[in-house]
Amino acid sequence: LQVVRNSPVGRIVLSEPVAFRRDKAARLGADVTVDPTEQDLTELVGEELGEGADAVIDATGDPSAVEQTIPLLAAGGTFLIFGVCPAGSSVSFDPAMLYEKQARIVASKMPPATLDAAARVIESGLIDCDELVTDTRGLEELADSVAGFDDHRDTQIKVAIDPRR
Repeated sequence: LQVVRNSPVGRIVLSEPVAFRRDKAARLGADVTVDPTEQDLTELVGEELGEGADAVIDATGDPSAVEQTIPLLAAGGTFLIFGVCPAGSSVSFDPAMLYEKQARIVASKMPPATLDAAARVIESGLIDCDELVTDTRGLEELADSVAGFDDHRDTQIKVAIDPRR
């Protein structure tokens, strides 16, 4: 969200079912946040963006979220699959929609070569890491932190592991 906010974009609509995360997104630059379990995302995007979104980024890794958001693309739009769907997942959509809209779907994986660039973006101040890190734990808590992360999605964004702690 912060990288997109600092690029030449128009309005940002962010879909997130967890209230804590929606509030954080609003503070970090989302123009509109929506709870997809309570609001019609298609209707909201139509109201906010007219003919659809120029870009849709899925960071959930949830195949149903991918299916729900592909049709939100505007003509010439790009859908970026950034979240990692489970291996063996499948997604259904009407390919004619891609042809009619001349839309494209791309995928992204964070290769090791991007770590230096990511560090430079953080150093530049464009990313407020203090807003993203909601807990810091010692190295001995790594396994428990990873295993229990889904249990704390309503209060955590990122957990930092500090080996000196």
